[in-house]
Amino acid sequence: MRRRVVYDALLWLKENNPYYAEIEISTSHLGELPEDDVLEEVMGIICHSDDIGMIEQESVGYVPQDDNEGQ
Repeated sequence: MRRRVVYDALLWLKENNPYYAEIEISTSHLGELPEDDVLEEVMGIICHSDDIGMIEQESVGYVPQDDNEGQ
């Protein structure tokens, strides 16, 4: 499943982003991805926290603010 999601995302990038248009998708590299799991390298850098305030702190740089919010 996840391997397929990665493949579909790469295809979308090739079709919709000129920076990826010429990239060749390696089926052998895709075959090295887990079929339905998270890479060990990714799991090794994930940090779990129960601090709800951290969500707002981390989202400040990613979530666009609506200028009309609250008006």
